[in-house]
Amino acid sequence: MGILNTELTEIKHLLLMNSKNVLTSTEVSMMYGISTDYLYHLTSDKLIPYYKPNGKKIYFLKEEIETWLLRNRQDTVDEMQQQVVVRDLKNNKR
Repeated sequence: MGILNTELTEIKHLLLMNSKNVLTSTEVSMMYGISTDYLYHLTSDKLIPYYKPNGKKIYFLKEEIETWLLRNRQDTVDEMQQQVVVRDLKNNKR
């Protein structure tokens, strides 16, 4: 029964976090699988957007974290092949 209660509490917490727009570092770590140590490294190097309203605790906007996570998209093989075809067609028209 203890394990079930723990899992239900964790699910409840994740559902609550999912409905929030502003997250703590612990919540970002839990939601996106980023270790808190790595998260603090990213903030100290100013590589990830964050907020520090009172000079101590840091907060993150969920939307900004998701945008940051989805940067540097990699093309699929199909997309790369389409780009080659388009480039070849443009070069042949010249």
